[in-house]
Amino acid sequence: MASLSLSYSLGRPVAGSDLADASESEKEIAAVLGHRTLRMVQNYTKSAAQKRLASSAIKRLERADKMRKSEG
Repeated sequence: MASLSLSYSLGRPVAGSDLADASESEKEIAAVLGHRTLRMVQNYTKSAAQKRLASSAIKRLERADKMRKSEG
């Protein structure tokens, strides 16, 4: 745990965002950060989920564009 505290000296927001971006569960993030409720954790996971959804949508658009170009 010492390396975690050294790596995340900027505090919970950076650690929470990094854990959420790594697809850790809300309960795991709460356990690492010491949150008693999931309400605060949802601030981190909401942003990470939005990034994943946007990335997935962009990849689908790129595949569709590539298929359209190969057909024409």
